[in-house]
Amino acid sequence: MSRKLILLVALGAVIMFLVGYGGANAVMARLADRQQPAAAGDAAHGREIFKTTCALCHGSSGRGMPGLGKDLVNQSAWMQKQDDAALIAFIKVGRAGEDPLNETGIPMLPMGGNPTLTDADLADVVAYIRSIQKK
Repeated sequence: MSRKLILLVALGAVIMFLVGYGGANAVMARLADRQQPAAAGDAAHGREIFKTTCALCHGSSGRGMPGLGKDLVNQSAWMQKQDDAALIAFIKVGRAGEDPLNETGIPMLPMGGNPTLTDADLADVVAYIRSIQKK
């Protein structure tokens, strides 16, 4: 499947989700009550979220998909500098395709395109990513 087709399908799914929940503002309002402070995450739960949210671009093993998502196992210099809180903050906002630090030119959607994720879910994803990274 081509990269553009994958992105269009993923974007379509996000749009359908947002429409079904009354738009982005309604989703964010619903999530405001569910947000919890980031704490040490549960890597096992994070793996499940990763498989359904992040693997499309970063691959099921976290080693990246050519031209889509970066390899998370073999950390980039940027990733090595980030603590867990910074990674959670990054995942929340994503990265625009035209961002100079974006090496693929493909945007990373906020929260991987899954606006239902809580801070605790994101902490779990980061715990999983840390568990698969080469030291």
